[in-house]
Amino acid sequence: MPPQVDVLILAADLGTLQIPPDAQNLAVLNFQATGTSASSDSLQAHQIDALTQKPASMSAILTDASPESLRAIAQAAARISADFDGPQANTPKIGRESAEILVEAIDTQATGPVWPVSAPDGYQSALLPRARPLGIVWKNSELLPAEQVRSGLGSIWDFYFTAVRAGQKVRVSWSSPSKNRQESRLPKLCSHRPTAAGKPWLEFLKSASPADLGLGRAVRIDQIARRAGLLQWYDFLDESHQLSQSIEGEGDDLRGDYWHAIMHRREPDYSNAKYWFRRLGEPVQYAALACAARSILTSCNNSASDRWRDKLISDDQWNPFAFVDLCQACAQDETSDLAWAARRIQFAEMCLLLSFD
Repeated sequence: MPPQVDVLILAADLGTLQIPPDAQNLAVLNFQATGTSASSDSLQAHQIDALTQKPASMSAILTDASPESLRAIAQAAARISADFDGPQANTPKIGRESAEILVEAIDTQATGPVWPVSAPDGYQSALLPRARPLGIVWKNSELLPAEQVRSGLGSIWDFYFTAVRAGQKVRVSWSSPSKNRQESRLPKLCSHRPTAAGKPWLEFLKSASPADLGLGRAVRIDQIARRAGLLQWYDFLDESHQLSQSIEGEGDDLRGDYWHAIMHRREPDYSNAKYWFRRLGEPVQYAALACAARSILTSCNNSASDRWRDKLISDDQWNPFAFVDLCQACAQDETSDLAWAARRIQFAEMCLLLSFD
């Protein structure tokens, strides 16, 4: 029997719901709108009270009611139900996922899968909120007591972290990246200070222990460099700069100096960025970055893309100084085809630098 799911949609009203037929076969979805418009990330505690007080076996929160999101939430509910109510119902529950969060990919990467960062669980969790959450679904009897859910609820990501810190297993499912460049979460070439909404992440990234971030076994220099990378990931350039400066010239891979160079390129202070890239030598990430950049620029619909590809990559060697020049050339309009390619290359660069491979 398909699971019953109470779905809270962050919208002023439900409008006309188009539930795909295959979704209807997977789960019985009961809808309710919040009654007020909401940003894609935010919701308030009182908005979930109706869910935690209803008898349905599962609950969900969605940021939109597109057919794709409705199908995804039904598929997630069916997976969770099969885990807990199917043939495995009487087996130990250790390792089973009692919730699933639906996330929009930031980019379709040339360097690997939709989420191309290989890292310990704590570090992965800290990276995820750069992406846009589309929804979350959970089994009411297995996730958290209602009062704990409400106390941890400032956003879908707060909900996710509340569950993870309580020892719950939460599956992450990805959708295709948005085609709307204005709304994309792809890091910008020239970064502005994050809004007030980003402040909780700053406090978390500064206060989280190395163990919280999956860095408990890393040496001190690598801990600092990787925390500088997290801050850069969320556009906290000044704070990232302070950390990378504190380990200048240290570490076998000079990872801190690499983040220092990226910070100045995004500041932007292009001549200073080139100074720091000059000090790096040939980081191990350059070979994979050259490969990713070639693929991205080959698919770019801009008449100058071939010329820039030849500048950036010569005999399979990456030219970081030419990339600084490309970022400078694209700074005025970051939604143009060429700028979009540069942003995708920068994202590949960040992912390679954040990875633990």
